[in-house]
Amino acid sequence: MHPSLRLKKNQDRRLRAGHLWVYSNEVDNDATPLKGFEPGDVVAVENAQGRWLGLAYVNPNSLICARVVTRRRDLDFDQS
Repeated sequence: MHPSLRLKKNQDRRLRAGHLWVYSNEVDNDATPLKGFEPGDVVAVENAQGRWLGLAYVNPNSLICARVVTRRRDLDFDQS
């Protein structure tokens, strides 16, 4: 199970349209502070209501703070 990265209200539109990047200004820092993550951590991206949107790598030190790698719940990251 991966920690959550929650987005602000209505900030999931781009991801639902197929985009892969999450910008730092789209993150709900009250619910999931970006500074609580290390670069390269794997997170479960959620919309403001907690609905799962995908798995992503996170970089809290960048404007593009996360990149979605998969939208499939049955896939997970491993060393390979």
